[in-house]
Amino acid sequence: MELRHLRYFVAVAETRHFGRAAENLHMAQPPLSQAIRQLEADLGVELFTRTTRQVALTGAGEVFRTDAVRILQSVDEATTRVRRFAKGAEGILRLGLTGTACYRQLPEIARLVKEEMPGVALEIHTELLTPAQELALSENRLDVGMLRPPVRQEGIVCREVAREPLVLAVPEDHWLSDAEAAEVGQLRHENFIMYAVNSRSVVNDAVTRSCLAAGYYPHCAHDVTETSTALALVAAGLGIALLPDSVRSVSRDGVVFKPLRDAETVGLALAWRENDASPLLETLIGVLETHGVFVPDPAPGTDEDHRKRGPMKITAIEAIPFAIPYKKPLKFASGEVHTAEHVLVRVHTDDGLVGVAEAPPRPFTYGETQESIVAVIDRIFAPQLTGLAPTAREAVHARMDRTVGNPTAKSAVDMALWDVIGQSVGLPVTELLGGFTDRMRVSHMVGFAPPEQMVAEARHIRDTYGITTFKVKVGRRPFMLDVEACRALREGLGDDVELYIDGNRGWTASESARALRAMDGLDLTLAEELCPADDVMGRRWLVSHTDIPFVADESAVRPGEVTRELLGGSATAISIKTARTGFTYSQRVHHLCEGLGVEAVMGNQIDGQIGTLCSAAFGSAYELTARRAGELSNFLDMSDDLLAEPLRIEDGTLRVREGAGLGLVLDPEKLARYRQDT
Repeated sequence: MELRHLRYFVAVAETRHFGRAAENLHMAQPPLSQAIRQLEADLGVELFTRTTRQVALTGAGEVFRTDAVRILQSVDEATTRVRRFAKGAEGILRLGLTGTACYRQLPEIARLVKEEMPGVALEIHTELLTPAQELALSENRLDVGMLRPPVRQEGIVCREVAREPLVLAVPEDHWLSDAEAAEVGQLRHENFIMYAVNSRSVVNDAVTRSCLAAGYYPHCAHDVTETSTALALVAAGLGIALLPDSVRSVSRDGVVFKPLRDAETVGLALAWRENDASPLLETLIGVLETHGVFVPDPAPGTDEDHRKRGPMKITAIEAIPFAIPYKKPLKFASGEVHTAEHVLVRVHTDDGLVGVAEAPPRPFTYGETQESIVAVIDRIFAPQLTGLAPTAREAVHARMDRTVGNPTAKSAVDMALWDVIGQSVGLPVTELLGGFTDRMRVSHMVGFAPPEQMVAEARHIRDTYGITTFKVKVGRRPFMLDVEACRALREGLGDDVELYIDGNRGWTASESARALRAMDGLDLTLAEELCPADDVMGRRWLVSHTDIPFVADESAVRPGEVTRELLGGSATAISIKTARTGFTYSQRVHHLCEGLGVEAVMGNQIDGQIGTLCSAAFGSAYELTARRAGELSNFLDMSDDLLAEPLRIEDGTLRVREGAGLGLVLDPEKLARYRQDT
């Protein structure tokens, strides 16, 4: 049975005449009569009684007519609905809202949808902060979000609908309740009610930046997930809150709102999936554009555009934990590592540029963990730095240095900013830094293992990658274990390779001296951190009795420590690791070494390929750091990495990337596979 047969049947049933029915259907009578007979044959019943004078419905025909009419009406209605949907005139639109958008913007948009899109129903999801809306959009649980930019999720488009100043909400008996306006500096000793720390609230970030600009960090007495709860706590006298101006559209007993003279503003934007081809969405955007809901953008490149945008600004900083297993455990005096539990750091800007770097935590050395790096970036650094220009590196470090320690987290942010700067001017970072060369010779670290295994590994690395410089991990007890390993390496590799040792503070000064005497004749070129720097006199004594350069590594991280170790006689060379000093502080360390006439070697914090690329970019920028082979091969021990195009060591050298910035491209599938926060 076909749908057309139902239409033929109803036409004959209504006219009781095959000829007139054929005319109404714009067809000849014989095909119509044949189609009705076929329908009756399919059903196995007679629908009409036919005489030469009239056509009448049978009892079965009457029953069938009722159902046939209903079916055809349903089909027609479905056809109309689907056509209206295709034109964006009918359907359900799922709209997510941040709490304060309900007060001012939702009523306007709901009215426009009712008037201009009467066949569309709004399914509204309220009290969703920006991260929750981003996730819901990416998972296709929302069609449109009204959120506070910036967004971090890729593939989401935003258009601003409002920009609101922060206002102060205080209890009605508060000492500022009668003031015309207030300043953020007056709130230094107040208890703040803020959105939950783990919510990544854009309003929280703006509040924190406003307070930092006034010279203090806000004391959060209560955290909430909903604006209505924040207002209830203010009314109860439990604290004050800084909220977007639209909150004043709602009246709340016990709460007084006051303008702030010096607070930041926050945007409100409509967001949707970039690849969403929904006609409903297209119609909605058209309606909102027609009625001037979107904040107009000035023409790109005009004076108005520059005045509005100003210098490029940091809009968000991501800290993404990821974990990639090593092919084999890495063992040294200060500990061993089985998995690269690193943090990918991405700095986003309002120009759409994204800088990337890697933070490899080393809890045995600096006390940082993957969790601590993510926490300090998300909770402290990101709110402090959002809104600054990437070029304002001194301001960036001044704010980060308010928090002691955390060298790897700070360095990753710093290098990601340099990546942004390079992209913005179309130059590689290595050229911005100095541009001495485009490649570095590579040294390889040989960790603890039986001597024959260490020799086999070194030979494999030499034969496969052309590397002829090896850093040998030492620091075990008895020290003769390492002496025998170094002797085996020299004997197994010959005199044409360079060997140097790194003790990771594993020996005492006297043990170090005995070990060096036992290694005399192995032609070692450097000795690094054989004993702790805190053994001040012992370390100085050791260095004064050593005839090869003594390298300060983890004992001389910042410029002041480098100066102290060198001038105090506790070191005669310095290891520079971009993973702990970024590019900005690595520059300062390099310049100190150059000015004091000491050697520098590019070290490695067991970096992945992203961190290795950063080390190569810095080391190749200067003649001093390019003289020696850099420790750039540790990524070979990882089972995988995040780069779309892996690094390649050829003829013992590693080239820097030619593209703007750091020139790296991430593989999104690998990031999705190894990230730990989803």
